[in-house]
Amino acid sequence: MLIRLHDVMRFYKIRQELIDKIWPKLRVLARSSPQDKYTLVKGIIESRVNPSREVVAVTGDGTNDGPALKKADVGFAMVTSCFHALQ
Repeated sequence: MLIRLHDVMRFYKIRQELIDKIWPKLRVLARSSPQDKYTLVKGIIESRVNPSREVVAVTGDGTNDGPALKKADVGFAMVTSCFHALQ
């Protein structure tokens, strides 16, 4: 069964403790919504699981992924001419 972070957040106002349980085991988040990406990036950045803060990188198309690309330490936009990704 596939559970998307967006679905969890919609029904249960996701808490940092839940993200802290998920992200250390997560290796790839594929076909995710822009909200999923932003929620995970923000959760990893705000996490206190490790003594030092994790460096977070995100890829996206740049159109709707702008908030996650901007929040991440490293953002890779797939379309270089997209205005939102360049911001």
